[in-house]
Amino acid sequence: MKSVRDACELQPNALTIKLSDQIEQLDELIHTEGDGTAFFERTHISQGMQDLISEGIARLAGVSTQAIFHLKQAMGGGKTHLLVGFGLLAKHPQLRTKYCGGETNAKMFEVARVAAFNGRNSPPHCFWGEIAQQLGKPEVFREFWAAGPKAPDEKAWLELFEGKDPILILLDEMPPYFEELWSDVADRYTEQAGMPWLPPRGLDTLKSIACNRALWEDLGNGYVTRKPKKKKTSVQIIPETEPDDQGRVRLRVNPQNAGPAPRIHYAEDGPVGEKSPLLKDQVLETKALRVNFLVLDPSGQYETGDVVTWSNKLVLRNRLNDAGSKRALELFVAPAGTIR
Repeated sequence: MKSVRDACELQPNALTIKLSDQIEQLDELIHTEGDGTAFFERTHISQGMQDLISEGIARLAGVSTQAIFHLKQAMGGGKTHLLVGFGLLAKHPQLRTKYCGGETNAKMFEVARVAAFNGRNSPPHCFWGEIAQQLGKPEVFREFWAAGPKAPDEKAWLELFEGKDPILILLDEMPPYFEELWSDVADRYTEQAGMPWLPPRGLDTLKSIACNRALWEDLGNGYVTRKPKKKKTSVQIIPETEPDDQGRVRLRVNPQNAGPAPRIHYAEDGPVGEKSPLLKDQVLETKALRVNFLVLDPSGQYETGDVVTWSNKLVLRNRLNDAGSKRALELFVAPAGTIR
């Protein structure tokens, strides 16, 4: 029996490949792989890839109603490689003859028009303008970016898709496209001559207002997204004093994501609900072992979040009683509890 080393033939660059060589860029590969022969020579068609090819070709042939395929895999799972492979098969009939011989739908169309976009790019004509350009109709979408970004409507998309050839649009790495680097946004606006009304640091003020109104979200890594996740109410609890001999503590309770007039319900050593007492002035003095808080937003801007529980510190103290020849040591704990 042959060993793995004897049975396998290494590719010429197998021992010299760099990490950067393994990172595929959809928009580059789909146009630089030539007729796709070299791509498929180094590709093993897995069952998952075969399923995508079969269902995708059926759609391009006009015999399937499934028009959207959403690939879900972990990072490094081969999503980009699948997209490139399917795009090459859609473009080149000779590849389908060789690798899709068992697919009757593979011969039902000649060449598909393919547009591929990588979301890590940010073209001035937006990603829809890039798609229109690759499909050979840039003028159809010009009005949707020339005077500022504006999403194309259904009529515009149908006009773009007119023609006898099937169309395949491949989108990869889209989340970064919707999370613009804030410094890039700031630099771009400083170059806009049409914004003389913007005061110093006005853009930062605008960002702060938009984030407070949940229209934008600062992701904390230099990026700002215009598609913020729906936030839920919560509370920040800050002890302003240490427990005294009775375990009493003064708490500062700050509502978060709770709108302009938040309601804070609380319960000491028990469950909390909407009928529990309301906290006033966002300050609570308590000697309870635990306090549960529930924050509501009457404006409806934020969903009601989970109950937040604050726990007091158990402090063990002692007191020595000296009565003549007898001495007694008393132990007690605060907040109130039983020492076992």
